[in-house]
Amino acid sequence: MNQLAQGLIIAGGLLATLNQTWAAPAAGKLLTYPERKKARDLYVSQGCIACHQLDKLGGANQLYVGPTMAAVGSHYANDPKGLETILHSLQMGAKGKWGQNEMPPQTHLTGEDARHLARWILTLRPKAEGDDKAAPATPPKTAEPGFYSPLISEKRVSTVVEVGDVPVVYRVYLPGASSRAIAVGLPQKLGGISYAFDAADCRLLYVWSGGFLDMDKAWTGFGGWYAKLLGAKIYQAPACFPLRIGKPNEWPEKPELVFKGYRIVEGQPEFLYQVNAQEVAHRITYQARADNKSASNTGQITHHFSLPGVTDEVSFLPTKQHVHYDTEDATWASGVLLVHADKRVRFSVSITLKP
Repeated sequence: MNQLAQGLIIAGGLLATLNQTWAAPAAGKLLTYPERKKARDLYVSQGCIACHQLDKLGGANQLYVGPTMAAVGSHYANDPKGLETILHSLQMGAKGKWGQNEMPPQTHLTGEDARHLARWILTLRPKAEGDDKAAPATPPKTAEPGFYSPLISEKRVSTVVEVGDVPVVYRVYLPGASSRAIAVGLPQKLGGISYAFDAADCRLLYVWSGGFLDMDKAWTGFGGWYAKLLGAKIYQAPACFPLRIGKPNEWPEKPELVFKGYRIVEGQPEFLYQVNAQEVAHRITYQARADNKSASNTGQITHHFSLPGVTDEVSFLPTKQHVHYDTEDATWASGVLLVHADKRVRFSVSITLKP
């Protein structure tokens, strides 16, 4: 073998070594501000924050099940298979890498979102290392809707999650729901009930009272990944998406739904999604009966909808089981609530629960 060939082999080997050492961090550092912003939004809206703090662990009432995101990024920084390992854990679940707690597969994540999160995680470092310059100092000129952190007010007693003074929002596995369920716990001043919202079907699933969640099985992996509802269900929503846009004879068999996240409005979560490309903002509130506030199973659930720019007819599909509907924004027509033309952009429908 001549000297030139030997030199090329040595150079190639050195280059491969450098690529193995630097490729993943270098690729991560090329993330733009919008890419990092999107990843941080996914980290909150898709529920990662429920088990993983970003950098430092919280106080005594904030028990984080998994490692910090920065610890994961630092651990796999120089691993040539680091990106692949993180992505595999997101998509297939993991156990034994950071203690014995089990992380279920994050099946609610799209392949694109999982890859985006994995690339971002790989760039993170504990702040003590001075390596987590999370976003360039060039913020967007217009503020984007922020996402609510579910760890601001919650209280944890062992594996029981209690609601504090503001709502708690959890992306969690719930009974009778898809893998994209979101649990919301409202404080006493806002009714003191909890409800499940399905981000896959973009609808309310059910409401319960008496407590929030016991995360024992979800956090330990023993006996399943589902959280236990504390209390009893007081309302089961219809098994179909309630909104329809357009004339009844033009309704598709199943609306095309795209969940876009959530934000806080008037102190409560507002869910953002699209129905056949129409933007929708959906907020759910609860009002206990004025004559007996302790009887939370006889209160009133109200859906608040905002459909900016809508011009087509808008209808709300009801159920007649154990409920009474009340609204000034719609009238009954052919078994559905047809929203008045001047109320389509913003309207509300209340459901009074029967004792």
